[in-house]
Amino acid sequence: MASNKSSYAENESKGTSSNDEKKRKSLATAYMVWFPLGIFGLHRMYLDHWFMGFLYMFTLGLYCGIGWIVDGFCLPNVVKETNAWAEEESRVHRPYSKSFYLINLNNMASNKSSSYAENGTSGNHLCEQKNKSLAMAYIFWFPLGIFGLHRMYLDHWFMGIVYMCTLGYFGIGWIVDGFCLPSIVKETNAGSEYEARCSGCSEAGLRYQPMLRSRTLRDAWILTLNPLGIIGIQHQYLGRPWYRLAYQLTAGLFLVGWVSDIFRMSTLVNQANAEIELLRSGTSMTEMKRQDIWDCKTIEAYIFGIPCGIFGMHHFYLGRYKYGFLYLFTLGLCFIGVIVDVVRMPTLVERANQERKGSVQ
Repeated sequence: MASNKSSYAENESKGTSSNDEKKRKSLATAYMVWFPLGIFGLHRMYLDHWFMGFLYMFTLGLYCGIGWIVDGFCLPNVVKETNAWAEEESRVHRPYSKSFYLINLNNMASNKSSSYAENGTSGNHLCEQKNKSLAMAYIFWFPLGIFGLHRMYLDHWFMGIVYMCTLGYFGIGWIVDGFCLPSIVKETNAGSEYEARCSGCSEAGLRYQPMLRSRTLRDAWILTLNPLGIIGIQHQYLGRPWYRLAYQLTAGLFLVGWVSDIFRMSTLVNQANAEIELLRSGTSMTEMKRQDIWDCKTIEAYIFGIPCGIFGMHHFYLGRYKYGFLYLFTLGLCFIGVIVDVVRMPTLVERANQERKGSVQ
């Protein structure tokens, strides 16, 4: 029985390696496609870079041949990285491999991401192949960066869509990115390598890397000072969707919340990054709820209570939903309840935190 399993594994590995050889890209073929049809992106399509290929097609080699010429010098490196990434990825994603499923079952049992050491995969090497190029980032930045293409290239899809909808935040964010792009690329590469190491370069870890990427104060400021900041787009970026919904319904808590965000954005970013660190470490939701960073804040309770207390929003924030609906249908108990709550807000916040921690014991 054991010998049959070993022979099956040997045949499986031989079949996989032969398939990998067939999938390897040839530098000679890449150059043959690059000249002259590379100006339409065919060399990128040959390398399975379909997004880049179609972009080259519609921009004549990314701005009338600039990207095409750059690729002529960089093609050996691009082919090498493509083959290395494809080889490592095939070792991680073997849909018919018994060992693949066994490893996944072990991961589920231990609640930890596997490094796929059984498959001979090096997590650091796999992550290094996904590093972003500063030269390519600048090519995307000018001039189509005003539509957020440089952000999309760096996998900052949320920021890319915001730029697309606001013309690079009316050009201001686009210009700022022009000066800050070296540091943005460096932060992106460092963050991606760290996040993938934390997740062991597992399938789930690679898929959810953007969710685990640390938030930056620079991007948070760009989103907050954006007119869309009034409807809470900065809170969506920071992983606070309920705040974004509250801002949408009340125009930034009648501008009070939006103005307060301008002064306390550094604190909000630090809090978001602290939560992301807990996610990276594999902390369970029950353990996360015990952390102090999840405590209700008195300042935020006041931000919800002063402009929107008659709708009970401070009670919704504190998890006192019965009182929230009561205030909503009675206009804050005819405004008298709001005045009382403003005086005793610190006590309400302390009680809410004690109840929350007690419920997860």
